[in-house]
Order: sequence, then C-alpha cells, then structure tokens
Amino acid sequence: MLSSFLLPGERAMQRVRMPVKFALVCAAFLIPLGLLFWFYLDRALADINTTDHEAAGSAYLSAALPVVTAVQEHRGQALLGLLGKRDNASADAAARTIDQGLASLAALIEKDGNAMGARAPLDALRNSWNAARAATTNDPSLITAAYAPVRTGIGQLLDTVNEKSTIALDPDADSYFLSQSVFVRGWAALNALGPLRGYAAWTEHSPDDVTARARTAQFGAVARAELEALKSQYAQYTAANPASAARLDASGLDLALDYATRMIEHAQHPQPGNTVYADGNRAIDGVVSFITGGTAEFGRLIQARQNSKVEGLTAVILLVAVSLLVAAYTLTTFYRSSVRGFDAISTRVGRLGEGDLTETFPARGTDEIGSTIEALRERVMSLRQIIHGVRDAADSISTASEEIASGNQDLAQRGSRLAATVQETAASMAALNETVARSQQNARHASELAGSAIGTVERSGAVVGKAVETMGRITGSSKKIGEIIQVIDGIAFQTNILALNAAVEAARAGEQGRGFAVVASEVRSLAQRCATAAREISALIAESIDTIETGARYVNETGRTMNDVTSAVRSVATLIGEIEQVTEGQVCEIRQMADAMQAIDQSTQQDAALVEQTAAAASSLKDRASELADSVRAFRVAP
Repeated sequence: MLSSFLLPGERAMQRVRMPVKFALVCAAFLIPLGLLFWFYLDRALADINTTDHEAAGSAYLSAALPVVTAVQEHRGQALLGLLGKRDNASADAAARTIDQGLASLAALIEKDGNAMGARAPLDALRNSWNAARAATTNDPSLITAAYAPVRTGIGQLLDTVNEKSTIALDPDADSYFLSQSVFVRGWAALNALGPLRGYAAWTEHSPDDVTARARTAQFGAVARAELEALKSQYAQYTAANPASAARLDASGLDLALDYATRMIEHAQHPQPGNTVYADGNRAIDGVVSFITGGTAEFGRLIQARQNSKVEGLTAVILLVAVSLLVAAYTLTTFYRSSVRGFDAISTRVGRLGEGDLTETFPARGTDEIGSTIEALRERVMSLRQIIHGVRDAADSISTASEEIASGNQDLAQRGSRLAATVQETAASMAALNETVARSQQNARHASELAGSAIGTVERSGAVVGKAVETMGRITGSSKKIGEIIQVIDGIAFQTNILALNAAVEAARAGEQGRGFAVVASEVRSLAQRCATAAREISALIAESIDTIETGARYVNETGRTMNDVTSAVRSVATLIGEIEQVTEGQVCEIRQMADAMQAIDQSTQQDAALVEQTAAAASSLKDRASELADSVRAFRVAP
C-alpha cells in the first residue's frame, strides 16, 4: 500500500534534475513554515498594535483625569458659591485645568489622527463644558443638571477610548484587573464622589432639604458600591501581580469608602461641622491618587508587555533569519556535496565503463554518498584484482593453448603417419591371407594327388619293381617336403607369436604406436618365407608327380618294394593332410590378424580424426584466449 502510494512521487522524482528536487523540497517546507511565520508575525504585530492602542488609551485617560477632577472642583465651587463659600481662585484654576486638559486631549487626537475616535466626544464635552461654565443658578439641582452633560461627555469620551483602545479586553490578568479597577470602577467612584461631596456639603448647610439628602444618599450608595467593587478587583489584581500591586498606593480607597459610608449616614442624620466638603476633597484626592498611580502602573505594565512583545518578535525574527541562513548554508553545502558526490560517482563509473581501473582514491565523506563511493572503490579494487587474475589466466591459457596446439599438430602428423603405416600393414596382412589361402588349396590338391598316387601304385603292382628307383627319389623329395613342412611349422609358430605381439602393439597404438612397424616388417618377412616354402612345396609336389609317373612305368619292376612305397606314400599323404590342417589354422589366425589390423586401422584413423579435432579446438581456444587477453588489456589497472 505504501509502495503504491509513493510510486508516482518516485517516478516524478526520477524525471527531474537535482536542483528541481531541492526546489520542490524547499518549497514543500518553506510554504507552510512561511505561512506559520506570517500568522505568528501577524498575531505578534496585532498584539503590539493592541498594546500600542492600550498605551494610547492610557495616555488619553491620563490626560482626561485632570479634566474630571477639575470639573468636579469647578462644580463644587459652584455649589459652594450658593453657600457663600466659593473660592474663585480654585474655580479659575479648575477652569484652566479643564481647558488645558481639553487642549491636551485635542493634541492627542491630532497626534494619532483620531485613532481612538475621541474627536466627536471631545467636541461634545467641550460644548457641554462651555455651557456649564456659562450657566448661573441658585438651585443646586440645576447646578448638577448643568454639569450633568459634562459628566456624561466625560463618560462617553472614556467609554469611547476604552472601546477603541481595547483596554477593557486586555489579555493579561494583572493589567486587566488593574484597568478595571482604575478606568472603570475608579472613574465610576470618582464620578460618584464629586456629586456626593457637593450634595453632602449642601445637606450640611441645609439639613431640611430632602432632595439634597436623597441625592446625598443616592450618590453615597453609588460611590460605596463602586469603591467596594474597585477593592474586589484590586484584590484580584494584587493576587495576579503582587510585585506590581506593591508599587501602587491604595490607601486612599479606604478613606474614600469610609467617606461614602459616612455620607450615607450623613444623609439620614445630617451633622453640622463644616468638614464634609474638605473630607470629600480628601476622599476624591485618595481616589485620584489611586487612579493616577494605577494609570502610571498600567502604563508600565503595558510598556513592559510591549517591550516583551517587541523583544519576542525581534528574537523570533532573528531566530528565523538565523535559521534561514543556517538552512540556506546547510542546504547549499548539502546540495554542493551531493552534486560533487554524484559527479564523483558518475566520473568513476564513466572511467569504469572505459576500462580505467586506476582510480582508487578513498571517499572524502562518511555519509551515504561517501559510503557509496567507498563501496564503488572497493568493488573497483576487487574488479582490478579480478582483471589481474583474468589477465594472468588469459596469458596462461594463451600459452597453454599454443603448446596444446603445437603438440596436437605434432600428434596429428604422427597419427597420420601411423594410420598410413597401419593401412599398409593391413594391406600386407590381406595379401598374406590370400597367399596362405592359396597354399592351403595347393596342400589340399597335393593331398588329393597323393591319394591318387596310392591308387596308382596299388594298380601298378606289376611295375612296382621298376618304380623302386623312382620311389627312392620320391622318398628323398618327401624328406625335403618334411623339412619344408617343418619350416612352415616354424613359420606358423613364429607367425603366431608375431600375431600376439602385433595385438599387443595394436593395443598400444593409442600411445603413438611405436614398434608396430617392426612387427609389421617381421610379419612381411615371414609371409615371404611362407610363400617361398609354398612354391618349393608346389615344385616338389610336381616333381613327385613326375617321378610317380615314371615309377608307374617301372612298378612291375619294383614289386618287391611296393609295400614299402605304398607305406611311404601313405605317410606322405598323412603329412600333407597335417600340413593342410596347419595351413587352415594359419589361415584363420592370419584372417583374425587381418581383422585386428583393420580394427587398428579404423581406431588409428578415428584417433587421427580426434587429434585433428583436438588440434582445431586448441587452435580455437588459442584464438579465444587471445581475444580474452585483448579484451582484458582494454582495462587500465595500476600495477
């Protein structure tokens, strides 16, 4: 399954060059990594931008704080004016502070291009302030109503800044709870403490004013609730970041909470003493001090977070840049080393294809390519040893082939001569066989003539006497015939021995057939002697016939010796019969010898043919050995 899945990719990679492969691999890794880095960068920049917005919002809130306190002071002085206790210097200072604060807010709007969307709320606040400053009345509720749009404008401005600056959505627990404590609950408590201070002072001056007492109780309850919520969130902030909380003075919150609680009781049971307004100033100053310190601490937290974000982003960018440089360097070196390794392999394989086996330098690296080059080098060295061995073997085979070819050529020549000699010997044996056969026929004919002579002697009893002398000569001839027969018998015996020797030599003919020529010569000599003896026998037999014919005429004269002649003739007939039998044995033996010589001749001819085939094979082997040696010499190897 996995092989089938990877097969298309493997085939595609087999069709492209190495740069394209590296480009595809780099793209496959860089595209997702680039997207991840882009997302991280976008998120980091968004966090930094959010932090910048929170810092800008904090600057707006810091600039708005003097406006809030100055508006409360200006409104308080307006209420005190109804009591005849107005401090014009404080009122004028508060007005200047308000104008300066509004100018500072306008400058911030111009600086950031109204990024916080505070231009419209600021314009509305300025208009409300101008209207409140110009209003004159002797009714404290009307004074509160005149300054209510200013307080509402400040609230709208603060809400807009909180929304645009995302302070209310701060992601860190410490800065979130701090912002909620300072910019939400703190501002709400401050907005409640201002009217509370005025109404409490009016209630102190006019304890029978039910409306003032109700407003005092109302703003006191609001202030106390906001201050309690503020302290609750401040406790969460302290738990989230004790070190930061230790730098913030929150003692004024307790003073303000105590003031709000007392003013609720004051609304129910007004107490004279002319200290309510001053106590309210101290409570407001405590909250303002907390808001001021909290705003500064919030700015430090935001700045620390921004520095951390910027440093983290810078570190990541540097890390990515260094990683890319290292990756580029590593990839470049890997590509170059791979290409050089493949070039080295290609070069060595090319030289190997050309038969150059002199390249035996070891690989420079130990990686997979280096291992491949080293394995190729080892195979080349092994092949070089094999080529050395094959070259030596080819030379040895070539030399041995030449020697075998030369020896086979000499053996073929000797075999040819031996075959010719054996063929001549076979022809001689055939001629001898014919001669002995004729001698056998002559002996048989002589035996027949001897029988006829016996009959003639018996019938010629009358002239036996006259044939005595002739019979004497016949007796002498018979003695010679006996001697000749003995010679023939000796020849037959020697011929038998020579036939055995010829058989032995024929068995050895495969070992160059030496000695057979001598045996053949002796066989020819014996054959000649047998032929001479046969001729002598023929002549003697003819002479005996003549003598017998002469003796027949004198048979009557040789009567006294007829019986002896008859016995002698019978003896001659017996001897001739024995000669015939011996001659028949010689004929059989010579025929067997001729058959053996023919078999030897055939074997010799086959041996000669095999020797010629061996010589041809040796010559072909020599040619192949020469071709092998030439092929091996095509390889260049180090000595």
